Amino acid sequence: MTAQDLVEPQSVQSPTPWWSRLVAGLFLLILGSALAAQLWLARAADLANAEQMVQSMAVAIAQNIGGSVRSVDSLLVDMAVSVAEGSWEDPANRLRFEGRLSAFPELLWVGVTGMDGMVSGYPVPAFSGAPWRASASHRDYFRVFAGGDPAGGNGGRLHVGLPAIGQITGERTIHLSRAILKDSKVIGIMVAAVSADYYAGQLGITLLDSDGASAVLRSDGLMMARAPAHAEKFGINISSSDLFTKWLPREKQGVVRLISKADGNDKLLSYQQLDRYPLVVTSGVSLQKALTTWNRMMVVEVTGFILFSGAVIYWASMSDLRNGAILRHRETLKQAVAEQTADLERAKSLAERRAEDITSLNLKLSRLAQVTAHDLQEPVRRMVSFSQLLRRRLHQLSEEAEADLRYIEDGGKRLKMTLEGFRQYTELLGGTPVFEGVPLRDCVELALEPLREAIAAGGGEVRIGSLPSVPADRSFLTLAIARLIDNAWRYRDTERPARITISGGQDDTGWWLAIEDNGQGLPTVMDQWILNPVAVSQGPGERSGMGLAFCQAVAEIHGGHLEAERLPEGTRFILRGHFPDIS
Repeated sequence: MTAQDLVEPQSVQSPTPWWSRLVAGLFLLILGSALAAQLWLARAADLANAEQMVQSMAVAIAQNIGGSVRSVDSLLVDMAVSVAEGSWEDPANRLRFEGRLSAFPELLWVGVTGMDGMVSGYPVPAFSGAPWRASASHRDYFRVFAGGDPAGGNGGRLHVGLPAIGQITGERTIHLSRAILKDSKVIGIMVAAVSADYYAGQLGITLLDSDGASAVLRSDGLMMARAPAHAEKFGINISSSDLFTKWLPREKQGVVRLISKADGNDKLLSYQQLDRYPLVVTSGVSLQKALTTWNRMMVVEVTGFILFSGAVIYWASMSDLRNGAILRHRETLKQAVAEQTADLERAKSLAERRAEDITSLNLKLSRLAQVTAHDLQEPVRRMVSFSQLLRRRLHQLSEEAEADLRYIEDGGKRLKMTLEGFRQYTELLGGTPVFEGVPLRDCVELALEPLREAIAAGGGEVRIGSLPSVPADRSFLTLAIARLIDNAWRYRDTERPARITISGGQDDTGWWLAIEDNGQGLPTVMDQWILNPVAVSQGPGERSGMGLAFCQAVAEIHGGHLEAERLPEGTRFILRGHFPDIS
């Protein structure tokens, strides 16, 4: 299209040059506002989802760590009572505690610290051995209870010690301790050394984001366990962070956005202080991680909006010029469409007439073939009958005359069978199959009925396996099976008892029926033309040549084919069909 083609003629009323661009601008303004609102709502939704996620994870961590601390606390209470009652060294008591300790993978050792500052420790779970001894006078839990006050300097609750490196194990350790009371006096301290690395491993399992981190802290801000960077952050003090100076004093649990004191990341942090113990658990996700999906969506949508805006503006700029050309060609297009429609209607009408002519011609040809096959039966019948009558009238026949009469009779019979087979073949090709659920066994039994006496009298045997029900035309299928069974019996080997085996099956795509015999087998010369309608085998029991062609046509009607397999003794014919497509 040239620039002259874009100029509208004076007779055509075109919109003003700014109208399309004005409409495009209003459209882009509305679309941009909707996009901004959608992005804002999507960002708020992603943040809300991230808050729910970290809050749920913080609750899970609090339940996990809190449950562990409660279990250790309960164990320390029972052990402290045992020491106070003097049954601590009892072997049965030791055995009971050893069984309980097997359920505490987080424990490194448990022990009794005397008021002299010496601790007798037992590794977990090997509790029944000899204890090791070491000084604990420098530990904070000893200083808390050393005064002998039953309250223990902490209100009689479990004491959570400072994060420390164990002097015996060399591992990062959290000491949980309780006073051993007797007559309302502190006579010792029951201590359990908890592996901080174990808690860090548990946090790592629930870690949402490496930049967000999860942690267990003492209520004074000391880091007890963390994932990731547990070894690096163990024991640091973050009491000056917003979490401890601003948020925890207000609420014992919540979700906040802050800059982490531990790693400097901007994150959403869910925190929860344990009810009975001076511990705080946190679970966080970085803001970048929480908004990853939103950031990608924003880049895609904003980029798409920019590109779309450019395309719309370009379209609006060219719209006025294109409208003129469109108006000029409108009538031409209408006329062309009308002509095309008329041509299509004529072509459709011609195709329908030709289809009707072809259908009528096929019906006439089919009827002609059937009538021809039927009408030729009479002269063939007369030829055979008069040949037989001539034999009866001429009592003394020479061998040559007898052979000639037999040749005429055999030819007439074969021609009669050929005509009958041709008639049935044309009926099959011109008929309309009726598909229904047909048990193959019923078809086999019906096809066998005319041959049962002959097979039994000849010493033959028919074996019928398990056969399915398939969608098929009962009449056509029964006729095809009858021809295959008749072939198997007719071409039997006279040197051995005839055996006919019938089997079948189905899968996702179709079904099959196999008829196997131990007869004469297939001649090699028949491989290429055995299924042709004109194929006639020679020898005893010659037929019309239409039987296997009829079976092949039946298989094709059912969407399949007929297979012939040569066996070491005999032949196997397999009639295959497919399930009809009901889509």
